[in-house]
Amino acid sequence: MLLALIGVLAASQAVQPKDPCDSARTTLGARTCLGREVDVLERGLAVALDAARTRLGRAGPVDSAQRAWEAYRSAQCHASALEYAGGTEQSVAEIACWRTLTVQRVAEVRGMYRTGSR
Repeated sequence: MLLALIGVLAASQAVQPKDPCDSARTTLGARTCLGREVDVLERGLAVALDAARTRLGRAGPVDSAQRAWEAYRSAQCHASALEYAGGTEQSVAEIACWRTLTVQRVAEVRGMYRTGSR
């Protein structure tokens, strides 16, 4: 039983890719790396949103939902980073949260509007 559990844990860790920003040696390096990743994700999100607008034939509902989500992301990530308030990790935690939520949003938009690969 224990060996089976160890095998499952090892397999689950092998499936998850290593975070490229974990190797950053400084706060600035981590923020820069995470910021680049968020920029790439946001470009992908923009493509998914454009496809959703096209598929629906209307931009209004998609844009309204996106504005609400952006407000949520900003508030959620700010709140979650408060654990590190006053420290150098606060900004890193906030940007990492932006990355996580943006990855989820891209998948959500693609799935909801069936706009492309997941």
